[in-house]
Amino acid sequence: MYSDQNTELRGRFSIPGYPSFVFMKNGLMYTYKGPRTVEAWTKFVNEGYKSVEGETIPTEASVLRNTMKEFRNFFDQIKFAAKQQPLVFGGIFACFIVLVALTCFCGGEDKTETQKKTDQEEKTEVQSKKEN
Repeated sequence: MYSDQNTELRGRFSIPGYPSFVFMKNGLMYTYKGPRTVEAWTKFVNEGYKSVEGETIPTEASVLRNTMKEFRNFFDQIKFAAKQQPLVFGGIFACFIVLVALTCFCGGEDKTETQKKTDQEEKTEVQSKKEN
């Protein structure tokens, strides 16, 4: 697997870097740390893995776990940006707060004349039905 394109699998199996060789058999995974040759890998797969302590294969991450991980990464990036460019980050944050405040305090119902006429017509219609 190419770990740069499969970050989810790299994280699931705790693969620290490239190249890594992990052999899986009977629900266990065995990390190979020997020479990087086909002959050595073949020997490890056939018998050598038995001399290494196997670890339980981690379960696949849930959607919730992945979402939480993405949020952590997002907030880590925000913290990093704030440390690198505090004035820029502060300005962006201040603009966000102003927009939220304007939306809350000035975002009340602002009906057009057509909407007001329609509302009045509906009220009149309801009143006339009540009278009949």
